[in-house]
Amino acid sequence: MKNQHAFIPTVPWVGDEVSWDGIAQIIERNILPRLDSVGSSLFMPIPQPIPPKANILAIEGMLSKPWRNPYPLFAYVVSGNSQMIFNGQWLNLTAGWGVFIPANTPYVAHASLGEQVSPCDVLSISVFTFGALVHRCRLTPKAHYKSSHYAVMNPNLWDLCCIWTELLTKTPANRLAGKGLLLAFFSLLVQTNALPFQARLDNLFPSQWRSLPMPLQRALKWLHHAFERPFQLTRLSRYCGVSPPYLCRLFRNYLGTTPVGYLTKLRLTLAKKLLETTDLSLADIAFLVGFRHASYFIRQFRRHFGWSPSQFRVRERKRLRRNIPVAMRQMS
Repeated sequence: MKNQHAFIPTVPWVGDEVSWDGIAQIIERNILPRLDSVGSSLFMPIPQPIPPKANILAIEGMLSKPWRNPYPLFAYVVSGNSQMIFNGQWLNLTAGWGVFIPANTPYVAHASLGEQVSPCDVLSISVFTFGALVHRCRLTPKAHYKSSHYAVMNPNLWDLCCIWTELLTKTPANRLAGKGLLLAFFSLLVQTNALPFQARLDNLFPSQWRSLPMPLQRALKWLHHAFERPFQLTRLSRYCGVSPPYLCRLFRNYLGTTPVGYLTKLRLTLAKKLLETTDLSLADIAFLVGFRHASYFIRQFRRHFGWSPSQFRVRERKRLRRNIPVAMRQMS
């Protein structure tokens, strides 16, 4: 197995089909009927040995080696043919089938045989203690289209996933229970309100960003769209069509920072919003905005805002409570 040298850019995927309503329709019209028909086997494909010509695709914003997601993941192929590497084995998923990837299992979301890229449309659901993070991507030979991420805040989703995962290690007599748990999981998923991250990030662009040089505009669009992915300056500069030193000069001259400095501030600003508006744990917030270690997230937050995330949340809760009229507080 080797890395394919052809570079595939990642671009935002917008439109009704990747709105939350569009994603919910896929779950209601595709996944739930398929689950009712085939049960848990929908997400339990039989892997094969990795073919000699297997490649890891070089996709903008994605790692060029197997990735271990610290949370479990469901992937469902809406259309096309998705080729993946799963725990050191090969998966060839056709439309209407999916895979469950347990936490910390190495996998490659997009692979290929030789130089030929197989087009596909995939819906991904990462399961967290707070609920789930959902997005959709479409791969073509020329581009990797990626939708906004939607956070579904319902801890019951985590409980259902954990119970179903435990059943996987037991006897086949639990097939009916497994099917029922997955039907409950995906039904609950579409019945819960979703929080779109991209809408919040669109408000964080610099006020003058449309007048900036085009390579810098492209860099900002990419950072806002892939803020949670591992950062690689060489790939970002290649996507923008300039060298890494030149891109860094653009950031310094027009924004007074570096690409990684801009990304760090973007992540921390979004984390601040989540601390204000949700009850997510610090570890979950850190992971959602792109920090893989909560301790590093806490240090960066304190350095930028002068407060630890916990102190900031307590202060904001007190401030909001002071702003509630006394009569309203007495009613609560």
